[in-house]
Amino acid sequence: MITSISPPIMVNLAMTKGRTKEKFECLFINKRTNERINKEFSIAQIDKYLGEYIKDRAIKRGHTTTTVVKRGDNWKVTITYSPSVSPSVNGK
Repeated sequence: MITSISPPIMVNLAMTKGRTKEKFECLFINKRTNERINKEFSIAQIDKYLGEYIKDRAIKRGHTTTTVVKRGDNWKVTITYSPSVSPSVNGK
């Protein structure tokens, strides 16, 4: 009788899932009203909203800036890339 023994492949798959949660922290500044909005985006979201070039540049440099025109207003966007590593990866 075998009780709750996972094959090594399943254990390795489970250990790699959730190791890194790459995210982009964006600060939107309205150039007309100086309103500031902070938002977090995943890789798929940043690719969809700001484009592949901006995403790749933020990953390469760690941060980048761009301007977005939305609803007639210009927004300066500062994008900071942070590959967050979960504590289990470091063995803590």
